[in-house]
Amino acid sequence: MPNSGRSRRRSSAYTPPPLPFHLLELNLISAQDLHRAGARTRAFAVAWAHPDHKLRTRPDLSGNTDPVWNERFVFRVDSAFLQSETSGITVEIYAARRGGSRLLGTVRVVISTFRPSAASASIAALQVRRPSSLRPQGILNVGLSLLDSHVRSMPLFAADLGGAAAHSFGGKGIPVPPSTKVEDMEMETKLEKWKIEMSPEHGGEQRADGHRSRRGEGNRAKRRGMLSCYGCGHGAADTSDSC
Repeated sequence: MPNSGRSRRRSSAYTPPPLPFHLLELNLISAQDLHRAGARTRAFAVAWAHPDHKLRTRPDLSGNTDPVWNERFVFRVDSAFLQSETSGITVEIYAARRGGSRLLGTVRVVISTFRPSAASASIAALQVRRPSSLRPQGILNVGLSLLDSHVRSMPLFAADLGGAAAHSFGGKGIPVPPSTKVEDMEMETKLEKWKIEMSPEHGGEQRADGHRSRRGEGNRAKRRGMLSCYGCGHGAADTSDSC
């Protein structure tokens, strides 16, 4: 009997090992200049880290060239996925039509250029490319972050894939609560400052491959602060170190 009591105490104090996956949150914020001015398009986006598990936004009802979604998707990924130089999330933007949706462009969100952390979201403006010619056509604004350990410890209703073990997980997407008004205002402020930083007047030219040119680099070095977080691969620095 004494031995059984000690074993019960040991089992109650036992802490299970950490789960071998991370929750990667992608925020599809908005897009600009997806098609010629004057054409009305109810654009929506489809995102996936593996083609067997795709998630989509609602169509933007404004119908203009600059759709706004601000929808968050969570993907369950393993450490190998985060550490790989080539891992990424594919985003396709479509125009909703009665006869069938038309693909407007594609974006590849390469994880290694973001170095996501739980401290805050890394925000970037990525080039959208046309499906056939791969020529630049518009900009997609995204945010990427890792959810903290408290969220990871919560029960998962359903999860998306993860790296080498993608096929063994299955599932759909993980429900994410809508962002608060304060978060939305902060996101809009960051995007406005990002646009100013990327404008030609501030020496923020951008090449077609998604990286800034070095013109005006000396001037940018003087403007430190919030925008200093947006280095390393088109606005994707390790925010836990640089902010």
